[in-house]
Amino acid sequence: MVKEYQTWERGFEQYEAEFLTDQIALNGVTAHFAKCTDIIEDAHLRDFTMNALYFNLEDLSVKDPLGHGIKDIENKMLNTCDPTSLEQDPLRMLRAITIAATYDFDISQSVIGQI
Repeated sequence: MVKEYQTWERGFEQYEAEFLTDQIALNGVTAHFAKCTDIIEDAHLRDFTMNALYFNLEDLSVKDPLGHGIKDIENKMLNTCDPTSLEQDPLRMLRAITIAATYDFDISQSVIGQI
């Protein structure tokens, strides 16, 4: 399976090319448009709840299918989307520390336990 890498300000992000349909970058923010049949299933595949938010183009609203992403951003708390998230991709451990240090987020006790 082909992997693609997107360069961003402090590192890189990997994603499956077969799911990506398009992307838009503006002022340092990149939006990925991906095929998704089940938004909750897709959200569980993301690394952290703050990265499992979806923008609905029909009503211009933000969807938080796991119910924690917006609250975690407001509380500056880093939580995984799934208990096996770090097991699925161990580089997410380093990403957790990078996000916490860069954006002054706290890492939840459950994520620290997983690390």
